[in-house]
Amino acid sequence: MNRIALRAVKRLKSQSIETTKLFEPKARVLRNLGKHDRIPKLLTSFQEDRYFYLIVQFIHT
Repeated sequence: MNRIALRAVKRLKSQSIETTKLFEPKARVLRNLGKHDRIPKLLTSFQEDRYFYLIVQFIHT
Protein backbone atom coordinates (compact mmCIF):
# COMPACT_ATOMS: atom_id res chain seq x y z
CA MET A 1 0.00 0.00 0.00
CA ASN A 2 1.36 3.44 -0.94
CA ARG A 3 1.22 6.13 1.69
CA ILE A 4 1.10 9.83 0.99
CA ALA A 5 2.03 12.34 3.67
CA LEU A 6 -0.13 15.42 3.40
CA ARG A 7 0.39 18.53 5.45
CA ALA A 8 -1.52 21.73 5.95
CA VAL A 9 0.35 24.99 6.39
CA LYS A 10 -1.01 27.96 8.27
CA ARG A 11 0.86 31.24 7.82
CA LEU A 12 0.29 34.02 10.33
CA LYS A 13 1.67 37.53 10.00
CA SER A 14 3.19 39.05 13.10
CA GLN A 15 1.16 42.12 13.97
CA SER A 16 2.92 43.10 17.18
CA ILE A 17 5.48 42.14 19.77
CA GLU A 18 2.62 40.53 21.70
CA THR A 19 1.97 38.17 18.78
CA THR A 20 5.60 37.14 18.84
CA LYS A 21 5.47 36.46 22.58
CA LEU A 22 2.33 34.33 22.27
CA PHE A 23 3.34 32.21 19.28
CA GLU A 24 5.55 29.62 21.00
CA PRO A 25 3.20 29.02 23.97
CA LYS A 26 0.28 28.58 21.53
CA ALA A 27 2.35 26.18 19.41
CA ARG A 28 3.11 24.15 22.57
CA VAL A 29 -0.61 23.90 23.33
CA LEU A 30 -1.32 22.71 19.77
CA ARG A 31 1.50 20.17 20.07
CA ASN A 32 -0.10 18.75 23.23
CA LEU A 33 -3.60 18.71 21.72
CA GLY A 34 -2.25 16.75 18.76
CA LYS A 35 -1.61 13.79 21.05
CA HIS A 36 -5.34 13.04 20.82
CA ASP A 37 -6.10 10.64 17.96
CA ARG A 38 -8.95 12.83 16.60
CA ILE A 39 -6.98 16.08 16.46
CA PRO A 40 -4.39 16.83 13.73
CA LYS A 41 -0.83 16.73 15.00
CA LEU A 42 1.33 19.85 14.92
CA LEU A 43 4.37 18.61 13.00
CA THR A 44 6.49 21.73 13.36
CA SER A 45 6.31 25.46 13.85
CA PHE A 46 8.75 28.20 12.95
CA GLN A 47 9.17 31.90 12.24
CA GLU A 48 10.59 33.34 9.05
CA ASP A 49 10.85 37.08 8.56
CA ARG A 50 7.62 38.51 10.00
CA TYR A 51 5.58 35.36 9.47
CA PHE A 52 4.84 32.43 11.74
CA TYR A 53 4.15 29.00 10.29
CA LEU A 54 2.26 26.05 11.74
CA ILE A 55 2.66 22.78 9.83
CA VAL A 56 -0.04 20.34 10.84
CA GLN A 57 -1.10 16.87 9.81
CA PHE A 58 -3.77 16.89 7.12
CA ILE A 59 -6.82 14.80 7.92
CA HIS A 60 -9.12 13.91 5.05
CA THR A 61 -12.75 13.55 6.08
